[in-house]
Amino acid sequence: MSRQRKTSTGDIGVFLKNKFLVPNNITQADLSRKTKITTVCISEIITGKRIITPDSDVKLTKFFELKPGYFLNEQLKFDVSVALKKNGNILDKITPISKTKSIVKKHKK
Repeated sequence: MSRQRKTSTGDIGVFLKNKFLVPNNITQADLSRKTKITTVCISEIITGKRIITPDSDVKLTKFFELKPGYFLNEQLKFDVSVALKKNGNILDKITPISKTKSIVKKHKK
């Protein structure tokens, strides 16, 4: 199964390219050979057409000597940021539970 999606600008692919490939003078082909991730997969991650999977994450983190889950966590940060922007107006209308405890207690009776 291909884990594809169109991701947002500033996504994990841009992050991977700008923070890891470019500074280390690593091409996508080099990264593919060193991590055993297909060139198609690397290209699709970089272009925002594919998400980082746990399988890709452990290979990338091994190569870059990072803690497993690093790229998944970065991807999650981007995704949450996009969700916050997308749902801003809706979130403003949601009352936190700490401000609705009297309502919760009334329903428990």
